[in-house]
Amino acid sequence: MRAYLLKIITIIGCIFLLSYIFYFTTPPKSWEQASIGQLLAIFLSILTVVTLMIDFAVRYLPHSFILGLGMLMIFVLQALNQITPLIALGIILVSILGVRLFPKIKAKEIKEIPKLGLSKEPKKSTLTKFKRRKN
Repeated sequence: MRAYLLKIITIIGCIFLLSYIFYFTTPPKSWEQASIGQLLAIFLSILTVVTLMIDFAVRYLPHSFILGLGMLMIFVLQALNQITPLIALGIILVSILGVRLFPKIKAKEIKEIPKLGLSKEPKKSTLTKFKRRKN
């Protein structure tokens, strides 16, 4: 429950940040006149919001990021009136293929945190096990 509440608060915060960027960033007259800072501010905030929204369903951030990149490409091509059904299908297929090929890595449980060698007890040498027997 707490994790979902934290995700909802994060998404709301990102939406407020996106609204703040849209309100205070002066829009360029064309794509050619846009500065790199304007493009990064808009696209990174949109990517963050889309990725966090997809993360509700997927529950694995790298997969959500891959799907968010696919959605962002579709949004950009739609805004430029360059999208066709074939291109959209290709982007969707590449995104799904990227999610399927990217392995889901589970965090391993750490039972005991290893010490830095500052223990009080002297450790027995591992060489004592391998000493030669005298006949």
